[in-house]
Amino acid sequence: NRNHYLFRELMNLQQTSSNRTLTDLKLAELLLKLRNDDVDSQTKLISEIKEYVRVNSDKKLSVQSIGNFFRYNKDYLSKAFSKNVGISLQEYIIQERIRHIKTYLLNTNFSIKEIADVCDFEDENKLVKFFKYNTKTTPSKYRNAHNNLHMNKK
Repeated sequence: NRNHYLFRELMNLQQTSSNRTLTDLKLAELLLKLRNDDVDSQTKLISEIKEYVRVNSDKKLSVQSIGNFFRYNKDYLSKAFSKNVGISLQEYIIQERIRHIKTYLLNTNFSIKEIADVCDFEDENKLVKFFKYNTKTTPSKYRNAHNNLHMNKK
């Protein structure tokens, strides 16, 4: 592995070389490589989390449950996610649930109760409250407004 090689080279330089600048440059190269590896693994983790949330947006998800699934501390995940995506993981979960509900509203004839069932809400009232709080409109109004837009385009 490249990191191991750089570390061994650095140790060898330190023991055999009197050239401090060369040793410092190799140390800087190793530190930069380690930092880039950390950024790459964090970017990969964030992508995996986003995909997990997207695929499971029909279920009740929490930052804690996602942390448990990926075996990371929920606070670490929240900070890493916010830093990389620009919004909190909790906000992302909400956005994806809303996106999922909207997909059902616009692409099916499911009742609000049926959508509540498939999206893992206790009942349709919970779905309506959740949707209205996050979108400032009810699911029925959203469906009607967007169905009318689609019909007027034809």
